[in-house]
Amino acid sequence: MISGMKYGTGLGIKQHIRVAVAGEHEMQRVEAQIAVSVSDLKKSPTAIMAKADGEAVAVLNHNRVMAYMVPADAYEAMVEQLDDLALAKIALARANEVPMRVSLDDL
Repeated sequence: MISGMKYGTGLGIKQHIRVAVAGEHEMQRVEAQIAVSVSDLKKSPTAIMAKADGEAVAVLNHNRVMAYMVPADAYEAMVEQLDDLALAKIALARANEVPMRVSLDDL
């Protein structure tokens, strides 16, 4: 069974709701609007992703988040952003380097 909270702002913007899930010793934040148990996920993963409507799905095992499922295009966008952040970090680290003249023949 899919559980979670999802609501609109009236402006067509979906609000992200962080829900605390009771674990063995502490509460765990769920960074998704929809949560599903592993056993329910096994029954029909395609239906669950369809009901999630492009949003992330938290996969719970004994009421603890064990994974998040996201649509392929969302995952690819996240990987692209991580690559961009890594390149930006390199560029910032090199921003104060003193340029050095070199000849193409020397290379």
